[in-house]
Amino acid sequence: LKYNLIQAMKFRVNSFLYKFNKSTSLAGLKHHKNILLLGAFATIIWTIYFQTHFNGLEWDDAQRMASAARNVVEGKGFYYQDIAPFQLHDSKFTNFRVPYDYILHASITAVLFKLFGISDIIAILPSIISFFLCIILVYLSAKRLFGEKAAVVSTFLVTINPIILFYSIRGGKELLLILFLLICFFI
Repeated sequence: LKYNLIQAMKFRVNSFLYKFNKSTSLAGLKHHKNILLLGAFATIIWTIYFQTHFNGLEWDDAQRMASAARNVVEGKGFYYQDIAPFQLHDSKFTNFRVPYDYILHASITAVLFKLFGISDIIAILPSIISFFLCIILVYLSAKRLFGEKAAVVSTFLVTINPIILFYSIRGGKELLLILFLLICFFI
């Protein structure tokens, strides 16, 4: 049973790589006109949304994630500074270190901070990348299951979804979760 499972996995990976190599050739790109147009559309929509709605890291979980990533870059570990609730009035409890539990997202952001410097734009970069990868995976999944027309319509609807656009500039962990769910669905 274990050998059959390994053989099935090898076949699946090899067939995916064959299709990928075939589709990335110059002749194969002509057949991907829709995905290129949808990618350009998604880029335009996202850029407009970003220009009109991004005001920095406004949400507390995005700020905590960026703080934890900055602490990783500075060698302090996966911790963030937190302010205690209002009912704790003693000064020794008002500012303390709390371990951050979304290590993958903070690790990705820490690597990006190390490469490009610490800023709000870099802090939301994992969400931006996840947004565009989600668009691609929605298209490919819908095309595989329902055909080309359904893929175009579903990708268009995901691209203009205000909640997905909001998560793409928020800097939180939601789009990374959606991306992993889509990867599981696609595989």
